[in-house]
Amino acid sequence: MALAPAETSGQAVAAAPVPRRPPPQEAWDWQIPASRGDTDSATAIASRYQRAMWRLLHPRAWQADLQALSHFDPEFVYDESHEYHEDWTTDPDYGKVNVRNFPYDLAGFVSPDQKRHNPLIEQMRETLCTPLGAEGKHRVQPTPDYHFPEALGRDLSLFTGGRKPKTQVKPDLVVLPEGRDDRSLKESRVIRTDPDHPVPEMVVEVVSPSSAVRDYGDKAVLYERLGVKEYLIVDPGEPPEGDSQGYLAQLVLYRLQPDNNHVRVQGEGDDPDMEVRSAVVGSAVRLKQDYPDDEPVFQWFDPNMGIWRDALGDKLRESEERGKENGEERGRAQTVLTAVGHILSDEGAVDVIAKHWQEFGVPGNTNNLLTAVLDNPAGWREIFGIAAE
Repeated sequence: MALAPAETSGQAVAAAPVPRRPPPQEAWDWQIPASRGDTDSATAIASRYQRAMWRLLHPRAWQADLQALSHFDPEFVYDESHEYHEDWTTDPDYGKVNVRNFPYDLAGFVSPDQKRHNPLIEQMRETLCTPLGAEGKHRVQPTPDYHFPEALGRDLSLFTGGRKPKTQVKPDLVVLPEGRDDRSLKESRVIRTDPDHPVPEMVVEVVSPSSAVRDYGDKAVLYERLGVKEYLIVDPGEPPEGDSQGYLAQLVLYRLQPDNNHVRVQGEGDDPDMEVRSAVVGSAVRLKQDYPDDEPVFQWFDPNMGIWRDALGDKLRESEERGKENGEERGRAQTVLTAVGHILSDEGAVDVIAKHWQEFGVPGNTNNLLTAVLDNPAGWREIFGIAAE
């Protein structure tokens, strides 16, 4: 139905504003992996799919791109669904020197932010070394290249985007058997399934949002088949952000049984999701985290001291002990110097002795030294072991 013209009294009536379609968003270059803020999630996921399809359809061109990398490894099975650049990759199993891992997050963006993942791995490495004894620092190895036969990758359906069976993973941490530490390996931080290489007693994976499915699924089955005695999954949780409330951290431990199957170990303590007893470590281990936005701390229980221990706590205790010892030493030194000042008429003697102690330390027999100075004040230099000027 046509609208009647508006009545006017000699004045023009302003036309109603016409709604305008917003300008179209500039198309994202599908060849470039997207980070947050570059585009929307749907476009980021679609562009990743396009890149993977291009690699599948142009294998020679993609192979040429890979071979142009300074760290190209002809032994590694490259995955068409991942990015490989000169200094970074999205493939968590690609462990080359100076190549950082920027995993995809759940929204399809490349995420270099590893605020919880990487620091927790390093903290766990330092903490695990202590309960394993004198050889602990050589038995605990971060991010080794763990090679396995192609037939096993095919049997377990561990495939790349192009359906090629995978032959390598890169665990976050491994604990090598006693007597078979990293110094006994032919190649540092390289483990193979042959008689010359040990099967790790423990493998540790720290979960990130993009790796959860693989860590709880594919890798659990793989480490079981490889005969790993214990598989420890460490989930650092997620802090609250935006509408998300986050979730607390948890520990999941699987232990190999006589029938060569992994069985989940029952948690213990006040929070069974955060504490479990490890046969490899020889004690209970736990994650300490009171709130989702707290950084989780990995600890082990020391029955001799009766306390939970971690790398940072050990360093603080050592610092306090050194401070206490240094404080006692300074106090004892000051007492001796004051007494020497009263005994000797040589006003410069105290400064000479103090300088000598600063260089060589305070001797433990200061009481005997004071007695000797009382008996022979003139021989103070010889008594304190200070050469005559």
